[in-house]
Amino acid sequence: MTQTDNTQNPEAHQTDEELMRCCAEGDVDAFEGLYDRYARRIMAFTLRMTGNTGAAESLAQETFLRVLKNAPSYSYPRRFSSWIYAIARNICLDFLRKKRPVLRDNDPAATEAAANKSPLATLIQDEEEQRLAEAIQVLPDEFREVLILRTFQDLSYFEIAEVVGCNESTARSRMDYALRDLRKSFHKKDQESQKRISGDSV
Repeated sequence: MTQTDNTQNPEAHQTDEELMRCCAEGDVDAFEGLYDRYARRIMAFTLRMTGNTGAAESLAQETFLRVLKNAPSYSYPRRFSSWIYAIARNICLDFLRKKRPVLRDNDPAATEAAANKSPLATLIQDEEEQRLAEAIQVLPDEFREVLILRTFQDLSYFEIAEVVGCNESTARSRMDYALRDLRKSFHKKDQESQKRISGDSV
């Protein structure tokens, strides 16, 4: 549903939780309003979790199908953002347990940004993006999901705790471990690069 006039689009003035309550009562427009608000965010989350565009699209669609299917069980006024991210997270974890490893696509955001950069700058950025993507993909699930929710989805630690089912201190601790593992991964890659350079110069 696409409307630009807010006077003709009452959903624009409702909170996520109010829309979800209406959705649970069978309001199709309310569901479309939630889809408009969250489709890009959920797609970005599933893409970061899986590293594969095709899989991410399917998992994002499955997330919204489950939102619709589970609408009657939604408990108003539970925070909708935490609820839908928890659904997306569980779907992604199920997929990763069954399908790993998954080949990673190029990050669409990085590809779009590269169009405005010089070839050398683009090459350097692409390499850094690839290094980061690879490092994120090998993180343990419990660390990777917190990193993505915090860094790329901008959720608070309180919201993250709701999504993954832990307390805030645990969420913060997992973020610390994720960053530590990323630093180790980058340090290891740098050492390997230096070895290759030294070997080539002999």
